[in-house]
Amino acid sequence: MHQPFAKEKLLRTALTLNLSPSFSSVAEKLLPMIEREDLSPKDVAEIVQCDPGLATKLISIANSAYYSRGSTIYTIKDAILHIGLKEVKNLLACVVFLGAVGTASRIKKEDLSFIWLHSLFVAVCGKTLSRRFLIDDPEKVFTAALFHDIGKLVFFMNIDWYRENVEEAIRKKVPLCEMERERYGITHNEIGSILAKRWKFPETFLKVIRDHRMDICQNGNSPVEILDIVNISDTFFYSRDIPDLPYGYVLKGEEKNIEREVEKLTEIMDE
Repeated sequence: MHQPFAKEKLLRTALTLNLSPSFSSVAEKLLPMIEREDLSPKDVAEIVQCDPGLATKLISIANSAYYSRGSTIYTIKDAILHIGLKEVKNLLACVVFLGAVGTASRIKKEDLSFIWLHSLFVAVCGKTLSRRFLIDDPEKVFTAALFHDIGKLVFFMNIDWYRENVEEAIRKKVPLCEMERERYGITHNEIGSILAKRWKFPETFLKVIRDHRMDICQNGNSPVEILDIVNISDTFFYSRDIPDLPYGYVLKGEEKNIEREVEKLTEIMDE
């Protein structure tokens, strides 16, 4: 039996949670850009240079220990060429994601860390599978997977014990969405789709946010599109030894590399 007040509270937050005006403009331009396979360094530079904060961040990253080659980078164009276009797309997606997370208040630091590390791990897994099986564009998959659980922000903001719900669903091997609907009358997928529409996310990302599932009892199918990849990657995060998880053996074999990339991106964003 769900609590009507909880659903109303969650919906109210989803319908009023706003990105800052400047950040909303950047996100609206950047996310569709990341979807494009014909993207050029010039295209990225034109968008990044419109936001001084984002431009400063990208130049700072280019001069960080991870990318520094002895020469100082001063311009956006040089930063993109120095880091590489594909890597820049991933980094910009992380900046947009953290900007979105930063709009949410009343979330414990450990819960924000959980959302970030989970989302980033799933994104890196998704990119790994995309590259291995030539399914869509790896950077596009990375970004879609990064945002797949954005609806959980609203749950963490309003329900102090929400993390316990997630852990209970994993322990009992029941779909989290079923538990959410039973207890709160709405799921993080539905809340996430409200945010995605209001924040003008691309349709591909909206579909992943709305339709992804983590059901470790279900075998699933071989990945044929982004949604399949996100589902497999999401499941792998919580349970890495499911014998019949499609292509789980690939992620298991790449597990150390995945964890290294998550650690690397986290340190870069911390800087």
